[in-house]
Amino acid sequence: MAIFLCLLTLLQVTPTEPAPPSPEAAIEETLMNYYEGMFDGDAERVRRSLHPEMIQRGIAKWSKTNDYFFPGVLVSNLVEDTRAGVTKRPKDTRMIDVNILDVSRRSAVARVETTTCIDYVNLAKIDDEWKIMLIFFESKGP
Repeated sequence: MAIFLCLLTLLQVTPTEPAPPSPEAAIEETLMNYYEGMFDGDAERVRRSLHPEMIQRGIAKWSKTNDYFFPGVLVSNLVEDTRAGVTKRPKDTRMIDVNILDVSRRSAVARVETTTCIDYVNLAKIDDEWKIMLIFFESKGP
């Protein structure tokens, strides 16, 4: 009986670790780090959310010729543009609507709508952290 009481006491005082966040919560945190970081001008927050080999690509039309083109942006450009304040937006003009479309063990895809564009974001889980690998965007402008 004494052994049982000792074990029971140990179980009651042993601290439990908090449950890890759900994959969806961790993915949303990564996405908000990227978008809020861009809009706040926080280059470090943006960098942390991106995989070093990430690329951003979009679809757009030349206004003069009506031809399509597909601009691409590298991680270094995104981080530097953020640092330079190019991506800053006042808080009262921001809209960030995150919709996680699918999650598997090591990959996920989300649709993120902001004031200026619609992004389809592919993420990968690397060393227990979600990182943005690819953003395909479409501008809301003409």
